[in-house]
Amino acid sequence: MGERSAARLEGDRYQHLYSWYLILDLLDPERDIDHIWVEHPCAGAADDVTVHPQHSTEQSTRYYQVKWHVDHRSGYSMASLMDRGKGATSLLEKLWKSWNILRENDQIEIWLVSNWAVLPGDPLGNLIRSRAYRLNDEFLIAGPRSELGHWRKKWQDHLGADDEEFADFYRSLHLRLGFVSIADLDELIDTRMQAYGLKSGDGPRNAALNQVREWIEQGGERKRITLDQLKEALDKLNLWATADEEGIVIVLHTWSVRRYDCQPDYELDWSAHFDHQTRRAPDPTTWNEVLLPELRTLEQTISQATPCRRIQLRGSLCLSAAFALGHVFSVAGGYRLEIQHRTSLWLSETPPAQDCRLEVIEETGDKTTSDLLVVLSVTWDASQEVLEYVRSQGLSFRAHLHLLPAGGAHDYSVKDVSHASALARLTRLELRRARRVYQPVTTHLFYFGPQSLAVLVGQKLNACGPIQLYEYQDPGYTPSCLLW
Repeated sequence: MGERSAARLEGDRYQHLYSWYLILDLLDPERDIDHIWVEHPCAGAADDVTVHPQHSTEQSTRYYQVKWHVDHRSGYSMASLMDRGKGATSLLEKLWKSWNILRENDQIEIWLVSNWAVLPGDPLGNLIRSRAYRLNDEFLIAGPRSELGHWRKKWQDHLGADDEEFADFYRSLHLRLGFVSIADLDELIDTRMQAYGLKSGDGPRNAALNQVREWIEQGGERKRITLDQLKEALDKLNLWATADEEGIVIVLHTWSVRRYDCQPDYELDWSAHFDHQTRRAPDPTTWNEVLLPELRTLEQTISQATPCRRIQLRGSLCLSAAFALGHVFSVAGGYRLEIQHRTSLWLSETPPAQDCRLEVIEETGDKTTSDLLVVLSVTWDASQEVLEYVRSQGLSFRAHLHLLPAGGAHDYSVKDVSHASALARLTRLELRRARRVYQPVTTHLFYFGPQSLAVLVGQKLNACGPIQLYEYQDPGYTPSCLLW
């Protein structure tokens, strides 16, 4: 019973997170949204959240069913959508009934959003268009003896629909399957809240979720959210970001002590533990029992002293310190970082470039071992040197992943901050995927690239499990801090 209750609570949280994710778009006048319902009273199964455009637009009204699954033991398929299971109604029938209830009202779209993906090799995957999650018309025109024609007849017979009704219903469907996890959705919401000038992080996000629950509990017209109603809630919850001005300045010294372009509000001097000439760096005990706790204490001091979450970072950092700074002042904590990169300043909330790709070279290793090896080569291909080091140390791994920008590792592989933001996000996604596949106890991460990108990657390492970092020694490496 306890596990079922936990799963139900996770499902509610996922639904409410997605609802808030859509509700925030009321703040964007370009989207022409009139109002949004949470748990619409007349939408059947597609009632979790509904988006209603202004009457002057030609947009469709979107009706969403949001489904959460606690693990990935299965997925969706042409057959599973017709599976009635223990109930009397399949998921496909529920969506069909919603469409029949709603189709006379206005132009509609019926959406299924779920963290479950399509099962590999199932024809359903080929029908979903990535651009807008619509279904391909190929299904409707396939010959009766083809595989798609066979499935079309099964679906149509299952629903008891004539050709015209079935085609209209099918064209209204949007399947956003394999959508993000709760942790990823938290991050997407934080980014969206920041973009709309709102506070972000665990506290503001949880306050927003409680507001969604309150609207649902109040019922009636309170579940119909307009822009004015949303702004009233944001005022009440004090979710508007205050003017940060220049933000909080943190200076961290590792390899050397320098002056920077702004006076520090907080300053950490770790230079006594480092020697740039000999490449001496702290041992793991110093990292994990002295330096990291000092950094976490600083974050707690700042979070309790001020609502400001704009941080200006300065310092000549070793790469492990850069990762640690980003990890402690994380996206999940609502922090927005200003980072020096060569002669420019980068903002961590910069949207990721859409054309950025990450090349992944993956090799399985010793299945009897418990850890994962990841090499992130950005400005130089470090894979061979890392492999030589781990062999010399007698280390073995369950698998080895080599990550590098699609154009290869070189001095200018990071084009700009949007490109860096995309690389950080893609690295995080790959680490989470590898964690699901290989289930390592610890991921050993070797990095060769700019410190500015290391900060951005560190900001996104939540829900990636324990990560052991290393410092380059020229030659070889030495373990540094353990992030968790």
